[in-house]
Amino acid sequence: VTSYGLDSLVVINTTTNKVLSTIPVAGNPAGVALQPDGPFAYITSWDEDLVVVVDLKTKAIVKEIAVGVSPYDVVISPNGKRAYTANSGGRGSISVIDTTSRRVLATPTVAGEPVDLAVSPDGKRLYVANMERNTVSILNTSSNAIVGTIRVGRTPDNLALSPDGTRLYVTSDDSDMVVVVDTATRGVVATINFDDGPEDVAVSPDGRYVYVGTNGVGVVDAATNTLIATIPVGGQSIYYLAASPIGNRVYATAARQWAYAVDVVGVTAAP
Repeated sequence: VTSYGLDSLVVINTTTNKVLSTIPVAGNPAGVALQPDGPFAYITSWDEDLVVVVDLKTKAIVKEIAVGVSPYDVVISPNGKRAYTANSGGRGSISVIDTTSRRVLATPTVAGEPVDLAVSPDGKRLYVANMERNTVSILNTSSNAIVGTIRVGRTPDNLALSPDGTRLYVTSDDSDMVVVVDTATRGVVATINFDDGPEDVAVSPDGRYVYVGTNGVGVVDAATNTLIATIPVGGQSIYYLAASPIGNRVYATAARQWAYAVDVVGVTAAP
């Protein structure tokens, strides 16, 4: 978990739910992604325009990579060979990083304040949420060219893909809804309304449920695109969500007055 205001990466044991270590990362760290084939975390340093690579075994910074202006989110391709950052400042861009050489290979422009990313399960497409343009851009990861644009609701700020890659879920904060996109047709197939603007979205590993962070964790039936339950969480607002790989827990970063906490929500049984 990145601690934006405290300049650190916090490592939590998911069995005991206790903090294992706190690793200093300067420059307001925002996004974090884990390399699937090694003990490395890639962290965006928003103020420093860097991606910081941390060895989680030694807890040491092994590389700092200069990227675009104000990098926010970072994702890594399924094969672990590429990392992508959403650079929200300046003209807006995506930095494409080779994880072997740890060098930037390309920096395609994506206008409209790109803030969040999702890479398709086959690694061929990168979806980019453009908060100021109310759109999602589609990047071909072979050519690093933009090959499509999808218009969604106002202020799209977080993305999640179904495990099979056929559905893209987009939080539209100012429209108080989650937009569901068919990735084959690139068309909107449903909108799911909420009383308060959704901040983040995650999908269960089996694809049956979509979890939405608002004032609690909303549970959506992915087959019907219907909100079927809301799980109360102690925080005032849910800002970030992550589903565990085996699907029995959702981790929610919640605001509590002037502090933040990671709430662990059990979702073993269907609502």
